[in-house]
Amino acid sequence: MRLSIGLKLAFWLGLFGTLSSGLTGYYVYQRSRALLIDSAKEKLLTATRDSAQRFDAALKATVADVDFLAGLALNRAILEAEPATKPTMDKDRLAEIFSGLLVSHPEYSQIRLIDSRHFGLETVRADRDQSGVKVIEAPHLQEKTISPTSSKPRPCRPVRFTFRRST
Repeated sequence: MRLSIGLKLAFWLGLFGTLSSGLTGYYVYQRSRALLIDSAKEKLLTATRDSAQRFDAALKATVADVDFLAGLALNRAILEAEPATKPTMDKDRLAEIFSGLLVSHPEYSQIRLIDSRHFGLETVRADRDQSGVKVIEAPHLQEKTISPTSSKPRPCRPVRFTFRRST
């Protein structure tokens, strides 16, 4: 049985329409996918830059605080005295400074002055816990001989800051 030309034409036009719709849909899918990926990359890059800037600002603020603490004359007076004759009044004033810094910076959990000449003996320490900021009394101060940076102190330049995980 012979098909009429109209039926053949309808078949081929339908096939052409279906293929062109499929190709158009595939192109739109690929293009929108590429746009979404580019947009996600841009957002991720922006978020990373923002995080890096915030981290850099926080690190600079921390270095400024450490620089402030390192420049205090109380530190030198306390550290140059022998452990048995450490000036109590200077230690109390330094403990107040440490406490004030902990109160004003909730991101800090502990500030310590460690005497590297005497095997890493803590001289002054202020901690933050659930109840707030407290100064640790002399009997509870620790000796940090476990750390290789404390057990064998090396002389360093006056302004040198190192950040490490506390033990």
